[in-house]
Amino acid sequence: MIENKTQIAKAIQNKYKEIAEFQKEVDNLKTLLSKIKLDKEKEYIQHTIDFLLQKIQALENSEINSENFESIINMNMFNYETLDSDKSKIEYIINNLIVKNEITMIASKPSGGKSLTALGICTSFLKQSIEHKVVYFDLDNSIATLTNRKIYKIRNEFGSRFNMFSSSNYSAEEANIFLNKFKNVDLTNTLFILDSIKNFILGDRDKNKDVSEFMRLVKALRDAGATVIFLHHTNKPQKDLGENYAGSSAFLEDTTNAFILENNPDKQTFIFKTIKARNGDLKNKAFQFDLDKHRLIEVDLLWASENKNDTKIVDEIIEFLSNNKEANYTQIKNYLISEGIVKDKSKIANILNNYCGVLWAKEKIKENNKSIYKLIKNDNANTIDGIVK
Repeated sequence: MIENKTQIAKAIQNKYKEIAEFQKEVDNLKTLLSKIKLDKEKEYIQHTIDFLLQKIQALENSEINSENFESIINMNMFNYETLDSDKSKIEYIINNLIVKNEITMIASKPSGGKSLTALGICTSFLKQSIEHKVVYFDLDNSIATLTNRKIYKIRNEFGSRFNMFSSSNYSAEEANIFLNKFKNVDLTNTLFILDSIKNFILGDRDKNKDVSEFMRLVKALRDAGATVIFLHHTNKPQKDLGENYAGSSAFLEDTTNAFILENNPDKQTFIFKTIKARNGDLKNKAFQFDLDKHRLIEVDLLWASENKNDTKIVDEIIEFLSNNKEANYTQIKNYLISEGIVKDKSKIANILNNYCGVLWAKEKIKENNKSIYKLIKNDNANTIDGIVK
């Protein structure tokens, strides 16, 4: 409760301070508007001016009074019953990976598979229900690239439920205007893909202020019922840090969940590594992509992560254990080094640990307190490729 006139006066002072800040922003935008020549850019600036003027008018008409605590709380009470309803149940587009009605960031290096995996997520979503719709905004790739990816096949399969818009038709300003139109629409069962996020920022992607402005729009789409996935680029890997997303911290702060996407060309796999998990039981996962059907095919994470050299080491260990029935670490290490297959001892230890219980078993010998390795009897485990599915 506002107890005295001093508190009321302070509230009035804050009100008119906020009005003055909005008015200053309006004046700056009007000055900018007088210099702009493109009609679409004028439309966007005028839309922003009108929005700010509405805020100013709402503040001017608001009354500072001495409402008590209870009346304010009761007027704006959160509906706690929704926490026990079916609406609060977590639903996935892809189990333990992409959560519905949330904001997800997928970041990778250029040509790292962001767009391909996003298309796979789209088809997974569209296959779940005939009520599902996709709005895919691609401001990153050329028409030639989209043609090579056979986007028309998705449209042929799902019809008007799949809608793609490209940079050939929309600038960043036009895309923002278009997306703003959805804020007051029921977006339940709608998936938005923003590819890539840097092309939607009207300003500097390294500045929180500019990024937060667009992320407010993204959150408005989410609040209207949509699932939003935005694709982003990573910086060059740094020593001891690995890959990280580029630009402002607001990208990560304003998302629900986020992944770094890695591409293993040796296995033609895409690996999702979680870097933020606010909602859902998220797990690292790996997929291959079927370009003809635009489908993601889940594969074993360990197998998907291995390169050609790792595969050779595993196959050599399997062959060595097949010929010797059992062997300890030293015997396996000496064999691999003598054959010129590996020089890094830590690589051998890591591979032995990674596939322990999958391709071979580890047993402790009481007599000398050492461990031996034996192949697991499995018809499909005679090579590393036997554990893909």
